[in-house]
Amino acid sequence: MRRLATYIGLALVLVFAGSFTAAAQGIPAALLLYPNYRGLIFSDRPEIVVEAPNSASVVLRDKVTGSTVATAQVSGSRARLDAQGLAQDHAYTVVVQNGGSVIGQWDVTPVPSVRRSSMNISFDAKGRLLMHGKPRFALGVYDSGLGFFSPTGARQLGGIPLNMYLNYFYGNASLPAMEALMTTLQKHGMMYLQTGNCFASGSHKRLPFQIDTTDTYPAQFAQHPGAAGFYIADECTDAMIPETIAHHERLERLAPGTMTLNVLLAKGYIDPRKWVESADVLGTDPYPLFGPEPAQGYAHFQVADFVAVTKHAYRDTRPVFSVLQFFKFTTDSRWPTFAEERAHAIMSIVEGAKGIFWWALGPAGLRKSDAATVAAEMANLKSLVAEL
Repeated sequence: MRRLATYIGLALVLVFAGSFTAAAQGIPAALLLYPNYRGLIFSDRPEIVVEAPNSASVVLRDKVTGSTVATAQVSGSRARLDAQGLAQDHAYTVVVQNGGSVIGQWDVTPVPSVRRSSMNISFDAKGRLLMHGKPRFALGVYDSGLGFFSPTGARQLGGIPLNMYLNYFYGNASLPAMEALMTTLQKHGMMYLQTGNCFASGSHKRLPFQIDTTDTYPAQFAQHPGAAGFYIADECTDAMIPETIAHHERLERLAPGTMTLNVLLAKGYIDPRKWVESADVLGTDPYPLFGPEPAQGYAHFQVADFVAVTKHAYRDTRPVFSVLQFFKFTTDSRWPTFAEERAHAIMSIVEGAKGIFWWALGPAGLRKSDAATVAAEMANLKSLVAEL
């Protein structure tokens, strides 16, 4: 999202990058539909469901002994394996083969469903987001500043019933500072996503993000009940897929019971199907008010389209988020009206989003505006979030 001044240049980069990355970064030939959260087969849904080409074979193996436990053949587009008799907390591997080649492989582990209550973040059997074991629709904001809840502070978030927060300024903050922030956020019903993201064609390693400096930081960060997880991709090009998958897998291992979030300009430049293995949650950020307003008005329907495409990438088995426009994009555009902001949110929900973020409260977004606009837009946000 930090690309307002360079959006046109980035668009050209992405267009040309697509010409040479598309061949290298293909759409996965097989998709693990369930388990839908980090390979955990919760006991309230004891099964394994795989989407793969018709007639592909699915083999479940004991990861310790290597022995075959069950097999199935894909009929139509999916195969199902019964996981009822599998040993809890024992590791298994699902392997999908087609034409003599392995086209998909995932580690899975049966666990009791009550374990979700001990996790900060997880998903239920229907693909809904759970916070501490309870279904929640994520409502969050991006920010890049200080002063959160005081009525006379810089943000004045008090009284806005958000439940998630992300701040670009804190990617290099110390763990004690982040723990203090999360404790404060929790008092207002909010959880935090720490940043450590790639951006466009730039690696997440381009900056000294604290979550990447040591293994201790993300592991201890995740112990705080206010830790939702990690924001690891911000409109990245397809060339970033391999390293983002590795980044996700490392954080998954170090910080169980959290989530990773990747927000892609899905459909605009990025095919989210290529990114399904790169995060627990995918998001998209359509901002339709860009440039001079056409005589027929801005194409607000793209919000619905982008969310629908992202949801389909996961086959609606995991949460997807919609990141909505909360800023004046270009000097010759305008702010969305309250009715448009509300319509964007409703479109997102209708098309299957399980969470909404607004970009952004900080100096690149809302705080570029005059005091009257800031006051009016914060009132809009409070009204809209309260309704949702």
